[in-house]
Amino acid sequence: MFNFTKRTSTLLLLAGLMVFIIPAYAQDQSGMIAYTSVVNGVSQINLIDLKGTSTPISDGQGNDNYPSLSPDGQEIVFASDRSGNWEIYLTDATGGNVTQLTNNGFNNAYPAWSPDGKQIAFSSDHDGDYDIYTMDLQGNVSQLTNNDSREWSPAWSPDGEQIAYVSDVDVDYEIYVMDANGKGARNITNNPTDDGNPAWSPDGKQIAFSSDRMGSIQIFAMNSDGSNVIQLTNNNNDNQYPTWGPNGQQIAFVSGTKKQSALFVMNSDGSNPTQLTNAGNFLFPSWWLPQQ
Repeated sequence: MFNFTKRTSTLLLLAGLMVFIIPAYAQDQSGMIAYTSVVNGVSQINLIDLKGTSTPISDGQGNDNYPSLSPDGQEIVFASDRSGNWEIYLTDATGGNVTQLTNNGFNNAYPAWSPDGKQIAFSSDHDGDYDIYTMDLQGNVSQLTNNDSREWSPAWSPDGEQIAYVSDVDVDYEIYVMDANGKGARNITNNPTDDGNPAWSPDGKQIAFSSDRMGSIQIFAMNSDGSNVIQLTNNNNDNQYPTWGPNGQQIAFVSGTKKQSALFVMNSDGSNPTQLTNAGNFLFPSWWLPQQ
């Protein structure tokens, strides 16, 4: 997750890997949310339903982070330091059959499935700073950004035509959108504060994100071109890692302090925030809903 108040030289620390949780949605009414929890200093991936029933996925071989559920809900791609460096791995949704996808000796993080399930976008410091890459499930890699800055947290548009991401090319953290081939990058936040954690709505019309533009970190939504910014959370906590429920009616997110946080779900207009987990250290939610 992002630490908006303290910049570090390492993206993984900047993202708050060892402090918070990140959810990934798997169900609005009957689906699952994958997320990271940090227990005794070790980050592990879990699945939770909207009733609060949680199932561990990680096998304890290292710190596992940034889970992203496949479009069919059958697999989870994630980053782990189990080999020494942060590499990208694939596992089935029960935690079995772990396969290493990257093996380049660099730090790789923030994997995100394409909507068709054929590609994974991720961030890597392969060239010294962090850039956005894509790879297929056979490990064939294409570099999309190549700047003297850091780019991370890629998020595919629902039609697979665009990728939103975070960049510090303008010194502060801004959200950019580019074509899926890496062309046509444009800044859609253009705000003198820090913005991060972009997440597309299922209809592609909006992007939810986190920002410290109000002092504390709150969750906002905007049109996919950056217009019509609406604040969704307004409390004394830091609120981060928004992920839309697949029907577009709910958003899962993490709310808390730098010492502890919890996983919440709210309506997409910010109303009715409901706590799913007890207070702890939670990060990186990813939500998936079974096809009807």
